[in-house]
Amino acid sequence: MGGKKSVVDQIPASVFAGLASHAMPFFRRHIGELKQFFFEHRASSADPISTLSLLKMFLRERKMPFDMRQYMLAQREFICSKLGDKSLSPEERQAAVSAWIKRYAEELRDQAIERQCLFLDEAAEWIVPEVESLLQENYK
Repeated sequence: MGGKKSVVDQIPASVFAGLASHAMPFFRRHIGELKQFFFEHRASSADPISTLSLLKMFLRERKMPFDMRQYMLAQREFICSKLGDKSLSPEERQAAVSAWIKRYAEELRDQAIERQCLFLDEAAEWIVPEVESLLQENYK
């Protein structure tokens, strides 16, 4: 009825699967940065902040896609679909791509980061314990 849509309904299954396969490798690669981020934010807050909230804050503040290679490929495909004009010279095409990036890249990245946050909401049941375990391993 008027309830909140599941992220699975908002994100194509192939994109969701890609996020699922790249999330933990991303957090492992950035564990030092993540640990410091958690420490700083928990130390500066009077109220407890959940791991899920901190993960989403980390993604939004750092603006890092889980898989930069996949993100850049998707951006390239999106730009090509928007430009589409095959009659452009290489120089004209490069100028058009540069103009597009200046105008839309930040919006596209913000959308990608929000998809990751939606994914985390849906995957919190398994991803939060894995991240917490990873953080504990790195405190030793």
